[in-house]
Amino acid sequence: MPETIKLRLPYFQSHDGIYGGKSSYADIQNAIRNKYFNTQTGHWNKSAATIQSEINSAPDSEKKIYGMDCSGLVYFVLNESTKPSTTDDMTKGALYSQFKVSYANGVSANNLTSTSNGVQKTRAQDMVVGCTMRSDNGGHVLVIYQVDKNSSGIVTKIYYAHSNGSDGPHTGTITIGDSTKDLKDAKQTWNDIAYTDSVAKNYYNYTILLNNLIPYAS
Repeated sequence: MPETIKLRLPYFQSHDGIYGGKSSYADIQNAIRNKYFNTQTGHWNKSAATIQSEINSAPDSEKKIYGMDCSGLVYFVLNESTKPSTTDDMTKGALYSQFKVSYANGVSANNLTSTSNGVQKTRAQDMVVGCTMRSDNGGHVLVIYQVDKNSSGIVTKIYYAHSNGSDGPHTGTITIGDSTKDLKDAKQTWNDIAYTDSVAKNYYNYTILLNNLIPYAS
């Protein structure tokens, strides 16, 4: 097995006829290994810092594979987390069953957050792992991956992941001051390296749970 290095994936959004930002984890991993790992020596041919710098500044022909846009990240994470661990077949995931689209072709942020594809959640208390958050009027999507509750069962903190142009794939949190309110309420506090609390709330529209994820909700 190759020695492990940690890299932060860049952001890539399709543009000018160059389509990408929706590779699977295996595709990204293989692309980086094929370019930077020396199978003869069993070592990476450059330092992790150099590889990081090069994938960040790679031409679009390469970055479209290394990079990840918001909908590519969310679709991959939710579909992979709902398929049996014993298979690599992405068609066994809940989101593929709903949208019938490969990772490479992708599902738009708009479709991943449309109320026609899921049930809207208007209170932080009702939000669960797997909920998708609509931002920028459907131009951006975030996914909830953890929900903390206190001893009384009241939601106190929401953890989410997304990928945006300034910081690529990363996580953020929302400290919940009133679980009966939505996420842009003044009682909630967003913490994200890409936005201030007020900017995040201005972008935020609403949260849904996609129809095919309802059986997984807890």
